[in-house]
Amino acid sequence: NLGNVAMESGDLGAAAEVYEQATAAFREIGSRWGMAGTLGNLAQLSLSLVRPQQARDQLLENLRLCAEVGNPTAETSCQSRLAMAQLELGDAAGALESARAARQVAHAIGNRHYEAQAQIAMGDAHAALQRWDDAREQSVRAAETFAAVHMGFGQMRGDARRAAAGPHPGDHPAGVGRG
Repeated sequence: NLGNVAMESGDLGAAAEVYEQATAAFREIGSRWGMAGTLGNLAQLSLSLVRPQQARDQLLENLRLCAEVGNPTAETSCQSRLAMAQLELGDAAGALESARAARQVAHAIGNRHYEAQAQIAMGDAHAALQRWDDAREQSVRAAETFAAVHMGFGQMRGDARRAAAGPHPGDHPAGVGRG
């Protein structure tokens, strides 16, 4: 969609405008599927703009809509992004709960890609809670999961390998592997 094109090209203002217009239009016609999709895009944009409270609010509504329309793939993605927003807001325990929920759904539907993303989020949450062994374990599992499905997410695998080595000076205070 046009919002994604604007986002990919770095025009975040245009992306926000398109996503907001689309969300309003879907609300007007009562399309929960459409609203769920555009709210997910808005939340990703809010995370990119480091607006975690806004992202959290969008993701909570998105999560409700995904459950209502029966879209477990979007639900697991939403839960992982919610964990990121919660980490940014300093809610590591909530982030761990969201990441665990994401992993559970991803595993149940057999989506290894989203399962690995949830494992990364779980690792970040454990790190924020200073549970280094658990953080390392989840990060290693994520790297193994990505490798098992031959995904080309070198950065995520790199983050997971870095996390497995333990905390490093300059790491993001909310998680291992950011920086």
